This record gives sequence, C-alpha cells and structure tokens, in this order.
Amino acid sequence: MYNLLFSENIEQLNIEEEIREAFPLIARLSGSNCGVLILKSKTSDSFMEYASFGYGEEGFFYNFMARGKGVFEKVSETNLPSVFLARDYEMYRDYTDYAVVSRIASGKEILGFLLVEFTGEYNELFPVFFGLVANRIASLWKTGFGNKPETYYFENQGNTIFEILLESSLEFQKQYEKKKDRNLLLINGHSGTGKKSFARFLHRNKGSQGDIIFLNTIPEQLVKLEKSLLDWCSMVGQGLLVFENVGNFQLGQQ
Repeated sequence: MYNLLFSENIEQLNIEEEIREAFPLIARLSGSNCGVLILKSKTSDSFMEYASFGYGEEGFFYNFMARGKGVFEKVSETNLPSVFLARDYEMYRDYTDYAVVSRIASGKEILGFLLVEFTGEYNELFPVFFGLVANRIASLWKTGFGNKPETYYFENQGNTIFEILLESSLEFQKQYEKKKDRNLLLINGHSGTGKKSFARFLHRNKGSQGDIIFLNTIPEQLVKLEKSLLDWCSMVGQGLLVFENVGNFQLGQQ
C-alpha cells in the first residue's frame, strides 16, 4: 500500500500487483463497507474489474454506472469525486448510506473509476482522499503498466499472431470461417496461451459495434444472474461477452 501511495521509484514496482493488493486494503482501512476499482483493458476500449473489497463470490454490478445511462458520463466529465446516496441508487450493502465515486483519468482519456460504499453521516474527507488515490492510480497507469510491451505489441505493431495465422494457415482459415459467426463459442487452452487475445481478435474482426466485457465471476442465484445478464447485454450492445473460467461455474450458472 505504501509503495502505491508514496514511492517515487515507480519504474521498479510491479504496478499491477501493487494496485491489486493495495486498493482492497485502502478501502478496508478507510472503514468502507465495500469498494471496487474499474480500469480500462490494456488491449481494448472496454472496462474491467481490477480489484475489489467486501463483495461476495457473486460480485455486484452497479447498474447506474453503466455507460450510456448518464451517470458514468457525468463522473467522467468532472475532476471532483461524486457522491451518490443509497436512497437514490442501488448499492451492494443494505446498510450503505452513500457511495464515493472518482474517475481515473489522464488528461482527457478516461482510464476507469473507483467506487466505495460508506455507512453513517457524510464525511467530506472521503471524496478528497479517494480523489487523491484515483489521481495516483492514473499516474501509475500511464507511467507503468499502461505502456507495457504487451500493449505495444498487440496495439501498435499491426497484425497480431491470429491475423498472421489467418493469412498463412489454411487450417486456421477453415476453422475460423466455420465458427466465426456463431453466437456462442468455447475458447479452450492452458493459462497464458492467448485466450483473451483471441477473444479480442474475434471481436475486432467481426466488426462489432459494441464493447467487449470479460467476466470472471457471476452471481450464483439464478434470479440475480438473469438480471445481470440483461445489464451486461445492454452494456455491450452488439459487442461480446467473454466468460472466463467457466469450468469453475456451478451447473446452474453454466
């Protein structure tokens, strides 16, 4: 946590690991009920959960923060953290009174946001503190893992390995043409074999007009799952939902 907040030698830090470990600790020590950090994917324009604290295994989707509903856009346009009252917006904890939301931005580029729930009377120090945390994360994102070689390779060097295969491998072309238009596709492979990159390749090559969202946890209760699916589909539009580690899902979830 101290490295994330105070270290000047950010080039020497494992920035991603620092943020994933420090944010939940910061949220807990602040006395919050729960909190989540959302950041832009390193290889696409979609947003994904990066770290969280205080949620169950099923997680929670803040419907009012979905893009296109106005609140996300409002938060993105202001330099100051925003406060949302639980009586007006659905929160994760029943006893939450308000939530502090701060955008994470570098110049005009929106990198994500953080959201933290609190109980009790409004404390004006919380927006100030988490606004500073958001600014610190933004500076680390741009200086550290936001410019990793992986991002440079996939975003700036033209063809990815999948595009090269599409041009050079008859077998890959055959399988791709056979399966590219399916509404449901299982991508299988060992860890580190490029499953996420292949999903992004499919999303880009299909010419999708919507976003791509990666989900590694989904609600266990079918009623909540159905509602979440409707919300996710609304967010991506004509885009792509990618469910990770589906082998770990319960039978009902699958």
